Amino acid sequence: TQFFRFRFSRPVQAELLALFDLAWHTPAAGQVRTLPDPHDEPFLAVALATPDRVLVTGNVKHFPPSCRAGVTVLTPREALARLA
Repeated sequence: TQFFRFRFSRPVQAELLALFDLAWHTPAAGQVRTLPDPHDEPFLAVALATPDRVLVTGNVKHFPPSCRAGVTVLTPREALARLA
């Protein structure tokens, strides 16, 4: 799977999959309809359901500023810099 590409440990893989599963069970999931690619909508829905409203992605261009609904979109490098 793609998780092996990033060398995530099994526990981290499980946490990530649980977050993705959350996207289908959050009230925001059915409300996000503004992104150019509808396949990206679950990821924005998960970010909308979190208190910090942050989305980390290598595909920032898939989340245009006008479509983010108040979510901060960061590259992995930006996210790591904020955590440091």
